[in-house]
Amino acid sequence: MTSRLRTSGFTLIEVLVALLLVGTVLTVAMQSSGALINNMSDLRLRQYALWSAQNRLVEWQIQRLWPPLGVRQQACPQAGVALLCEEEVSATPNPYFRRLEIRVYAVDGPQGETSATRLATLIAYLDR
Repeated sequence: MTSRLRTSGFTLIEVLVALLLVGTVLTVAMQSSGALINNMSDLRLRQYALWSAQNRLVEWQIQRLWPPLGVRQQACPQAGVALLCEEEVSATPNPYFRRLEIRVYAVDGPQGETSATRLATLIAYLDR
């Protein structure tokens, strides 16, 4: 009479494979979290740029000034972020309207260099 003992459980190889799978899943999850955090900071910066452009438009509307044609640049910081607003005023077929395009760029560096990346663009029409 021989009795066999049956043991239940995982072998060492099964445990190692499971740990490898868990490690891979955790690595991918951490990379995804990092990308999400980077995207959130970029979205926040773009939101600040849009607010700056909207503030410039409201300033033009409140002052009720007839803007001269041409391109002007002006610092337009928002929430402690250094931004540069570039305003381009152009004529329209109707002489009583002017087209105002406000482009907002990030200011990089202590010398005030602007980045080539446009963060926001706002186009509006002002009437006389």
